[in-house]
Amino acid sequence: MFCASCGAERPPGARFCPRCGRRAPGGEVCREEIPTHLAGAILSTLLCCLPLGIVSIVYAARVPGLVAAGDVAGARQASRSAAQWMWWSFGIGLLGAILGGLAQIA
Repeated sequence: MFCASCGAERPPGARFCPRCGRRAPGGEVCREEIPTHLAGAILSTLLCCLPLGIVSIVYAARVPGLVAAGDVAGARQASRSAAQWMWWSFGIGLLGAILGGLAQIA
């Protein structure tokens, strides 16, 4: 088999061209909507805990590329990791706000 885009030889059963990376005709396409959690990651970075929010942004940014590459399992894992780090950032930011408020009262 040869790639229709670049003409490179494609191994039998390959879903993508090894040279140009284009999807082979008839290749599987992910129809599942996998959330990136990018908006929440950015908000938790700006408003809560910067270091954990940045980790969340990195994982959230990986999701579309993994879906495009056909790695649905990897995209799901990156999505879960982005959400997990986002919530940790939010929790630590909330805890900091509560402790700061208590310090003002005391």
